[in-house]
Amino acid sequence: MKALSFNLVTSTLPNNPRCKQMSKIAQYVKLLFLSPFFGTLFFAGPAFADSFACKPSAKNDCSIAGCTLETEGFQHAEAFYYNNDGPAIGACLWTVCYTGKANRFLSSDGKQTTLIGQLDAEHSPQMYPPLLVSITIDQQLRFSAIWHFSGESLTIDHGVCAIQLDATQ
Repeated sequence: MKALSFNLVTSTLPNNPRCKQMSKIAQYVKLLFLSPFFGTLFFAGPAFADSFACKPSAKNDCSIAGCTLETEGFQHAEAFYYNNDGPAIGACLWTVCYTGKANRFLSSDGKQTTLIGQLDAEHSPQMYPPLLVSITIDQQLRFSAIWHFSGESLTIDHGVCAIQLDATQ
């Protein structure tokens, strides 16, 4: 998994006030480049980062009769991931994590990216059928993930993504 990172080597700089000042400037530049604000200003959509980790804050379980909103009790057990390599997406839903390749679509205005993929369970795939997942991420790093598709129902999670700097996070 390719990680987005900036390495600043400051320990080898000469003990010079100008070098220390340049080091501070480099730290501010690093923060600017890693901020979602910078991405919103200079990049079309959230595709500038290599990967995202998305945590839901609300969930709608929908059927033909309507939707039921949940706002607590599930956030610790659900998460969605996007990695630009492949591209690939993942979903961890309670005790099972799913991963797979995704098709990526950029909106015509360039303000959001949608990823759709059929994901396989990472363990015991014979027990868990493949899961179809759609994740849309906008410039403010808000997301909607649709999963648990059937002819009668689906689940929609909403929340915020964070740029994942290291594949181990």
